[in-house]
Amino acid sequence: MFFQTASGRKLSSASHTANGHAAAEHHHHQQQHQQHSQNARLIRVLVGISLLFVCCQSLKTVPDVYEMTVCSSLGAAERCEEPDAIRAIVKVTYSIKYC
Repeated sequence: MFFQTASGRKLSSASHTANGHAAAEHHHHQQQHQQHSQNARLIRVLVGISLLFVCCQSLKTVPDVYEMTVCSSLGAAERCEEPDAIRAIVKVTYSIKYC
């Protein structure tokens, strides 16, 4: 009878250890999933910031290219007049603080 009680306790202790291990493993998988989700959000933010930067810098180059191609061909005595579209692009890029 003593043997059955002792072995019953051993089995109970072993199953408790197995349940503890399974719970720890489940918690570890949850942490990995949360970390993966956070990394995915950070990647989306970084890609968004990068695209915003590229778009802003691309807009800023339009007036520069116009000035280099059109205005540089004019003589020193002539004044280069920018079209309304170029002026609008300049206003937009200057008004956006983060570009």
